[in-house]
Amino acid sequence: MGRSSFRSQGGVALAGCVAFALVLVLGCGESAPKNGAAPKAGRATSAATAATPTACAGAQTCTSTDAHAKHQAAGFDCVACHPCGGKFGFQVGYTFSTGLTTIQATDSYTAASGTTPATCTVACHYPMGSPAAPIQWNAAAPGTDLACVRCHDVPTLLAKFPGHPQNVSPGATRADCEQCHLVSDQHTQGGGVVLQSHPASWMTTTDPGFHAFSADRGLTACQTCHLKDLSGGVTKVACTNCHKAGGQANDFATCTACHGGKDNGTGAPPGAIWGYAGDPARGGGAGDPIRVGAHTAHVTAGQFGPAFGCEVCHVKPTSIFDLNHIDSVDPGNDPMATVTFGGLAVNGVTTPTWSRSNATCNSTYCHGATTDVNGVGGIKNPSWTGGSSQVFCGSCHGVPPALPHIQMDTSKGFGVCSGCHALTVDPTGAIIPASQGGKHLDGLLEASGHDATWMDTTSSNFHAFAADRGIQNCTPCHGADLAGGSVGTACTECHKAGGQANDFATCTACHGNGGTTGAPPEAIWGYAGDPNRGGGTADPIRVGAHTKHLAPTLTTAFDCSVCHVKPTSILSAGHIDDPTPVATVTFGGIATSVPPGTSPSWNRGAAACASTYCHGNYAGVYAYNAWDWGADAPYTVYVNYKGNNGTPNWTGGPMTCGSCHGNPPPGTGTWHSGHHGNSGDGYNECQLCHPDAFSVGGVGQSITNPAQHVNGIVEVTPNWNSKCFGCH
Repeated sequence: MGRSSFRSQGGVALAGCVAFALVLVLGCGESAPKNGAAPKAGRATSAATAATPTACAGAQTCTSTDAHAKHQAAGFDCVACHPCGGKFGFQVGYTFSTGLTTIQATDSYTAASGTTPATCTVACHYPMGSPAAPIQWNAAAPGTDLACVRCHDVPTLLAKFPGHPQNVSPGATRADCEQCHLVSDQHTQGGGVVLQSHPASWMTTTDPGFHAFSADRGLTACQTCHLKDLSGGVTKVACTNCHKAGGQANDFATCTACHGGKDNGTGAPPGAIWGYAGDPARGGGAGDPIRVGAHTAHVTAGQFGPAFGCEVCHVKPTSIFDLNHIDSVDPGNDPMATVTFGGLAVNGVTTPTWSRSNATCNSTYCHGATTDVNGVGGIKNPSWTGGSSQVFCGSCHGVPPALPHIQMDTSKGFGVCSGCHALTVDPTGAIIPASQGGKHLDGLLEASGHDATWMDTTSSNFHAFAADRGIQNCTPCHGADLAGGSVGTACTECHKAGGQANDFATCTACHGNGGTTGAPPEAIWGYAGDPNRGGGTADPIRVGAHTKHLAPTLTTAFDCSVCHVKPTSILSAGHIDDPTPVATVTFGGIATSVPPGTSPSWNRGAAACASTYCHGNYAGVYAYNAWDWGADAPYTVYVNYKGNNGTPNWTGGPMTCGSCHGNPPPGTGTWHSGHHGNSGDGYNECQLCHPDAFSVGGVGQSITNPAQHVNGIVEVTPNWNSKCFGCH
């Protein structure tokens, strides 16, 4: 700020070295000595007023080439050091204008000796409590003896004047001191402390000398005189005299004190800081669009998000004095704001960057670093000067985002997003403003959107319909493991043992109803097969013979893996992955124990399987020993056997002993011919040789041991008796 010359009242100011002002009281104040008597001490007069000539003072002249002339030119009369004539002494006391120091009677003079120059130790050269120091009589100014800090001891005077800036070096030069102090005749003639003043341009906003230019290069230049807190110091003028609320200048308590403020009170441009490119109206020459850029768009609530605080892109100071806020900038360089991302910008990311040369940021959360653009047109490194063209639905994330997000048709508008993102998008497809409770760009993925029908088993909107079309409809919001994800609600809060819904740890979570197998007669939700589960018209194929395969009637219960790839959990790959779900039949286990060259198959159109071991696609050779009576020795008999290789209908009637092989099986020698031994003795019954079967009159009736039937082994364990040995 501009100011006139400032004069200290009753004090001395320092800046590096401290100039002092002395009002010397001069004069001998006595008549010429009479009869050799000692002169009387008299009252001294101000050096500003010529001393009255006496016999001892006022009439002397000094040689112009030595220190005498310098003392007299500074206003000292000869009597100050020579009370009478050539006699040296300090009998005439002198009081400085501050009233703090007087010339001491103990002050002394040491004559020259050889090459050692004469010195005097006098309070004129150690004022205001500084320690006494000898001064060479003919010392050259501004040499060491006459340096400001030689007379004004820095530690002493800083302690005496706490209002003086404290950053004074004990080795400060006269040039250092004259940055603040005007040093002229008043230094020794009682004129007081006079400070350098600012030129008129200091307060002219259209002039390059306007004080904001200097302040914006670093507050150090201001703090030297006005103190660290700019409260005034020795200048007695605080910067906040003007820079205050309602003052003549911008309030230092606001960011608009130095920059910004045209659009709002945040301090963000379009008004740039004073004196630099970016705002010619503030003395900045040609406009620099990067200094202005999108500041206002970011600090103002807009179509796509709330107002962002400065701390999202910068370290936000608490006051203008914060460390690194207004740094010192070398002449010729322009001060640049440091971009340090924080807050929302680093949400979920670690390395956002800013390039001033390209005027772009990159990898910030705000512009989609954590999302998939899913196609062309995305702008994850927006141009700072590109305006509104840099942000739109689809610039930061896909519309819709890529899988596993639900793939919605947004070609007719974004209203479809409202179904799941009702707190972010309204039914018209518009982003709900933060001022109205909108959640866009608040750091969380907002997915709130299930209405009451989502839990209504009688509604076509029941959530099982969507889940059964693909678990990827659930995982984008609830997480890949359905443990809660971004919405924080785990599906297992209900789908657990003893919970409100079927336990996800069991197959019956989605389909089936009896026991724990998950096999129908109940089909999965929402599809033909079970009208009670929203499936419309019943589809018998979806139910079919599932339960029969799982019941231990003709054999032990078949595991699901015999006809399907059995998942280890509902999240297993390939389990729930089809928008028109039809179970995939992939035979395994006992079903595939078939002769070479054949493979089991399933035909949904005919609702039949074929070539499975389970239904008679088997063959082999059985060997047994018989007795050759002629040779009176045993021999080996080989008999071929095979099944019927049936194609049972999935929705047909029950299996019988003749469904998969003959009853009895044909072509196997005398065993199944009806003429094996004496039929009346039971030699043609199944149970004679097969411990798992029971027949009457050679016709199979039932399976007595399911574990030994359809197990991949031809079970032959004869029940021998004495009559058998007639042939065997």
